Amino acid sequence: MKLRRRRTTYLEVEGHRFRVVATPRTQHVHWLTCPSEEFPSGYSSSAYVAANSRFTYWIETMKLMLFGPLPTDEQLRDEIADWLSFALSEEDD
Repeated sequence: MKLRRRRTTYLEVEGHRFRVVATPRTQHVHWLTCPSEEFPSGYSSSAYVAANSRFTYWIETMKLMLFGPLPTDEQLRDEIADWLSFALSEEDD
C-alpha cells in the first residue's frame, strides 16, 4: 500500500463545485463555480506546528508530513461549508 501525502479531490457543497488539494499540513481550495469576480475564488489553510526552537519545529513538521492523516472528504466538506457561508454572508452586508 502506497502512503499518499497529497490528494486532489473534487467536491460539491451546497450546489457549488470545489477542487481541493490537501496534504497533512495544508489545504488549497479552489471555487470552480464562483458566481462572480466579487467573490473570493478560494482559500488556503495550514496546520499550526508549535515548537520552542527551529530544530523541534522542523522535527514536528516532518512528523506531521510523514505520519499525519489526510483530511477526509467529510472534513473537507464541513470546512468548505463554513467558509462558503461566511463568504456569502459577507456579500450580503
